[in-house]
Amino acid sequence: MKRNVVLIAMLLLYSVVFSQIPGYKYEKSKDFFGIKGGVIFSNRQFEYNSNAEFKTGFMGGFYNDRKISEELSIQQEFLFTMKGETYNDDSYSDKVYLDYIEIPFLVKLRFNNSDTGGFYLYFGPCIGLNVYASVSSAYGDREKDDRSIDIRSSVNFLEFSLAGGIMLDFGNSMTLDLRYSDGLTNTYDVGELFDKPQNYYFAILLGSRL
Repeated sequence: MKRNVVLIAMLLLYSVVFSQIPGYKYEKSKDFFGIKGGVIFSNRQFEYNSNAEFKTGFMGGFYNDRKISEELSIQQEFLFTMKGETYNDDSYSDKVYLDYIEIPFLVKLRFNNSDTGGFYLYFGPCIGLNVYASVSSAYGDREKDDRSIDIRSSVNFLEFSLAGGIMLDFGNSMTLDLRYSDGLTNTYDVGELFDKPQNYYFAILLGSRL
């Protein structure tokens, strides 16, 4: 239920943000909006050795693409991203859930001149806002989680990262993104006595123009 509310709020906030940009005027020949979503494989980088494994999650939301020239465009996105990681041992397993609203600002470079599609490279900064954080643990062969702990008080609300990847435009309003994102800030707010992990992920996204 909470996640449904977050997704609805994302759509409303996205519309408000772009309507308030100074000098912004929608032009059909240069602008288009779309939706995208897919699977994310996330983990965290640690300063010391860690047995953390990738966690599979969902990423999806909305985007606006602003054409600057035939080879260059700017894409702003508004995404709901389910990050985290898993730990597995002989006697227990832990799964960390870290959900974010992410706002990437991407520069897209086009590498062909076909009117029926395109191949793009893109990169840019991303701002993340943590909206949910918990750890669930299971012991032995039990299928259900034995406990779930809210860890939002230990997680930094604001996150900065860099994202980059390739995008294929099939020319029929459909796109395919292969993306990598690397965190620039620490995930946890726990001072100097704890390892300083940073989120990173790989994502496969399908998109469609609206």
